[in-house]
Amino acid sequence: MSAPGVYNLDHFRAKVEAVCKIARDDGMTATGINQCLDQSLGAPDAAANDEPIAVFTRWMWCNVTAPRLCLFSVVSALFLAVSPTGHSVLGLLLPQDMIANGMVAVLKFARLSSVPFHGMIDFSNYYSSECFVNNPLYVVPGPECNTCKNHKSVKELKVKMKTLKLHLMSYPLIHRGLQTPVHLEDVEAVIRKEKDHLVQHPIDCTAGWAVQASDLARENLLGQIEAEKNFSCVWNSKEKMFLGQLMRRLFPRPSIIPPETEIALQKYLYIDGVGGKQRTLPPSSQGGYSWYAQGQGTRKVVFNSPEACVDTCNTFQITLKEGDILTFPSWIWTVNVEENGEEISVGFLGHILP
Repeated sequence: MSAPGVYNLDHFRAKVEAVCKIARDDGMTATGINQCLDQSLGAPDAAANDEPIAVFTRWMWCNVTAPRLCLFSVVSALFLAVSPTGHSVLGLLLPQDMIANGMVAVLKFARLSSVPFHGMIDFSNYYSSECFVNNPLYVVPGPECNTCKNHKSVKELKVKMKTLKLHLMSYPLIHRGLQTPVHLEDVEAVIRKEKDHLVQHPIDCTAGWAVQASDLARENLLGQIEAEKNFSCVWNSKEKMFLGQLMRRLFPRPSIIPPETEIALQKYLYIDGVGGKQRTLPPSSQGGYSWYAQGQGTRKVVFNSPEACVDTCNTFQITLKEGDILTFPSWIWTVNVEENGEEISVGFLGHILP
């Protein structure tokens, strides 16, 4: 058995060799690597060690000046590589191909620098976030009241159309019977088929027995829901391709959606029991349009005027029956699905990117 000191030395040597390999892969020369090792490990310098001023100077450099210079360099590099203003400044000084290569190098360095923090902080909740750090100067744009002031109700097209023109997506429209009914047993069957792949995908339900998507794959799902008071459940795909594909098996792309548009990855599946709570439909984070499909049951949907436009715009509502699809622009109204009635409700929300 090796002595503890030998093990620690071997472990330290392995770490140093790993760091040297990373440095070589990043293009550092052997001379540069040795200089870094000498500075980090403390190359012998008897004359300097005897001088208090030299010791203090070295302490200031290592603990105050160098970290600040490093932080300033990283922030400056990220600013130049990421921000539009930084791009404009670099565009005056360097060729575009050099800027592109520099951006790759800077962002790679930033990613590698963040690796040690992954062991201390759980970043998993930020993987799908649009912004990792909030911008204190950002202000959410106010609603455009002129956009909604002429709308007083949800319109139903009297003429059946195979595909909507894009400008018609700017109006709240109801499409009766366009969606094939999707019942609770259909949802359970799809989840049961992929149950083994859904044990790590959370759902937001009012019942304690429904925590993961796989929990909905049970023989007596209807009985379980009916036994719960005001049962409500939201399954958010959270931009996971696999989850979005499962939901699309139940609620495929409606035929009326223009083929030149894209479907956002984030989708929502709603299951409500008797007295299921009211909910607000989340708008698309990328703008565009939304569609809500009623797979089972009947629900009332209310379009509420934006607070800044209460004197200009109207509040109106529509009742969706099984098989109906509602299309509307995102970000204009606050759209609420009202409290559920005396039957099981299955609904779906998707977003369209023009």
